[in-house]
Amino acid sequence: MKGGPHPTALADLPPEALERVLLSRPEDQWFEKKGPGVALRDLAKALAGMANASGGLVAVGVTETGVPGVDPSLPRVQALVDAAGRLVVPPLRIGSRLVRVPSGHVLLIEVEPGEEVHSLTNDDCYLRVGDETRRLTFAEHRELVYDKGRSFFDARPVRGAHKSDLSLAALSAWARELGARRPLHLAAVRGLASPRGAPTVAGLLVFGRRPTTHLPGAYVRVVRHRGIEARPGRAMAVDGDLRFEGPLPRVVEKSLAAVTAVVPTVERLGRAGRFLREPLYPEFAVREAIFNATVHRSYSLGGDHIRVSMFDDRIEVESPGRLPGLVHEDNIRTTRFARNPHLARVMAELARGREMGEGIERMFREMAAVGLPDPAISQGESSVRVVLLGAPALRDISAVAPGPRGAALTEHLRRFGRVTSRETESLLGVSRATALKRLRGLAELGLLEWVANSVNDPTGFWRLRAGPRKATPRVAVACGCYDRHAMATRPRAKLTYEDYVLFPDDGGRRQLIDGEVYVVPAPSTHHQRIVLRLASALDAHVRAHGEGEIFVAPTDVVLSDTDVVQPDVLFVADDRAGLVTEANIQGAPTLVAEVLSDPALDKRVKRGLYARFGVAEYWILDADADRIEVYRLGPSGYAEPEILEPGDVLTTPLIPGLALDLAELLRRA
Repeated sequence: MKGGPHPTALADLPPEALERVLLSRPEDQWFEKKGPGVALRDLAKALAGMANASGGLVAVGVTETGVPGVDPSLPRVQALVDAAGRLVVPPLRIGSRLVRVPSGHVLLIEVEPGEEVHSLTNDDCYLRVGDETRRLTFAEHRELVYDKGRSFFDARPVRGAHKSDLSLAALSAWARELGARRPLHLAAVRGLASPRGAPTVAGLLVFGRRPTTHLPGAYVRVVRHRGIEARPGRAMAVDGDLRFEGPLPRVVEKSLAAVTAVVPTVERLGRAGRFLREPLYPEFAVREAIFNATVHRSYSLGGDHIRVSMFDDRIEVESPGRLPGLVHEDNIRTTRFARNPHLARVMAELARGREMGEGIERMFREMAAVGLPDPAISQGESSVRVVLLGAPALRDISAVAPGPRGAALTEHLRRFGRVTSRETESLLGVSRATALKRLRGLAELGLLEWVANSVNDPTGFWRLRAGPRKATPRVAVACGCYDRHAMATRPRAKLTYEDYVLFPDDGGRRQLIDGEVYVVPAPSTHHQRIVLRLASALDAHVRAHGEGEIFVAPTDVVLSDTDVVQPDVLFVADDRAGLVTEANIQGAPTLVAEVLSDPALDKRVKRGLYARFGVAEYWILDADADRIEVYRLGPSGYAEPEILEPGDVLTTPLIPGLALDLAELLRRA
């Protein structure tokens, strides 16, 4: 590709079609029009700016209103082409062609992205940003020099890949869209293939039949988490874990479809004055986040992949590599720099009809238009993360708490999503009473919600409310089964495991069933004697025969994100050993035994819960009635219980050889 002019895709069009395209195509990151009288220095600025960015095409002799044409004389054409060599250092890699159209002649100059920083002879440095060429400051010029110190990874040939690894049909469709007649030649010109057709990294990513064969990390993983945080290892609670691989355009579309299929809908006021059901997150914002991750990630970090994580209150898109070049967290809305310029250009061309790749700025506008916060874009040691938060716009919080102090509160909520009353006192510099008044005012506007075990719980906190704003607050307060009357007048949301683990460690025994907290009193001494005898007998037998493991309360059994119980005694057989983690039991045990303390809770609520989640046997030991009820799971739930009384022997097919004397188990002393 070095050392000589080459034809462009547009130059292959018939003259009439070429003129129509040049007139109708708007200027953008990769295309600029210049009139016939363009000054050589202005042309040099445009060419250098494109080379410092992602490359592109300059059409000389074209304006927004017509095609006056360029002087076709050799001296004028030579002067225009030589501007890139005489006024720009180091010299640019360009290809040019003078073509005739019905209105005259047009000079097409194709610029390749430079591996070095190109400046004018007076040391001015320019960068193409959107549809304009911007002069860089000294600091920006220096940063660009640092980032351009290596060749573009996306233009490197892929070792072991051959022409047969590319989809000729996809290449031909792309070439036809651009008006080119030779797909492989166009691919070579654009840095997608070698002159012999062997694919580069960019070519394999976009047009490869199976890109992950040579680039194993080139895929997107979409995970739907339950709750608002990812849990490690066996504690992970997910509703879906999908992997998408193949050509990047298809990967983007499939990933977007997977996300939008489960995004909740909300009611919003439409332009016609009617309320409409729409997705919580604007589709363009989600598309742009995924699109940018695939285009701008660091593919040299081959052992990693792109992750799209969906939570109850947000979507996170994380991609390998840091922000490229001049782009920083504070200028990302206005600055463009492509780590993979060859990939970025062809992806934008393929996506043009579907409004992809239109920029970070529009993603911000789309989120603001539906009252959601600005996307949060940050970078870690080796990745960039984009967060779309499904909570009300933080600017509304700034309006309620204005000034520098209010800005501090807003920033705290943006970073952590929650705040305590004491933290609010410090952030706003006000008394506790005033801090509570401000927080309650935000809750009344539907911006915050109170998460706690009670109204005056010292461990409680205020968090951004997920979803659309309401006229009245949604207050998430834990409700004990004996406190329903007191809580009946307040709106209440289902609590989750995340709320459960925040309950104070005050000795109270709490269990979560269908998002509601049940508080049970401390057990009697007789209750505990029975628990100890049963657990000891089961443990001795199971240990001797190596059939599983026995646990006693308080051990959390996490059946779902809204169902967390603490059975008195439970058995996990060897075939379910994977449920046991350091923190809790993640799933249904093989057998559960409860010593009756609350008949309504144990016989009705818990029995239905254990049947629903597949606990094979459920024992209820009734000390007052001197009997045991044994429920065994069938196709339609638990069958009628087997009633055992003192003198009977308790056995179960789940633990072969076990025989328990009920008289000994239930005795009083």
